[in-house]
Amino acid sequence: MRVEATTAAPLDTDADTIVIGLFEDEGIAHDVGDGQLQALVDSGEARPKHRSLALTHFGGKRFVLAGLGARKDLDPERARIAAAAVVNRARELGTAALCWELPHHVDDAICGGFVEGTLLRAYEYRAYKSDASDAKLAALLVSAHHDVSDAVSRATV
Repeated sequence: MRVEATTAAPLDTDADTIVIGLFEDEGIAHDVGDGQLQALVDSGEARPKHRSLALTHFGGKRFVLAGLGARKDLDPERARIAAAAVVNRARELGTAALCWELPHHVDDAICGGFVEGTLLRAYEYRAYKSDASDAKLAALLVSAHHDVSDAVSRATV
């Protein structure tokens, strides 16, 4: 799987599915359309409860809103668990390129947790599969306002 960090906005990447993390008592940092993502939260369809997932579409891309719980409780392990839940849903959707929009003000260990959880859950041993052409997750992008390439590289290894 190709894994890379980027400072480009998620909509500007080649990802077909973008993941936005939701914290309790916080709004959507970078909404799309006329507040389409926040409207899902306000309606109760998207919840900030850890591992909750909601799906919507905008601009030809899928958006998965992933509940992360309370910001104070987010640690690398909770990030790994949330990322694994997202990969399960991404597989159902036939996602080829997934982009995590890294939540603001999280440290490198949490960034690494999102990468590790995604990679560990996406791994499949396929040597003895009769049909190796099944669609699979081929790329992971981590979008952040600052350069997180070192943290993403460490987590990938």
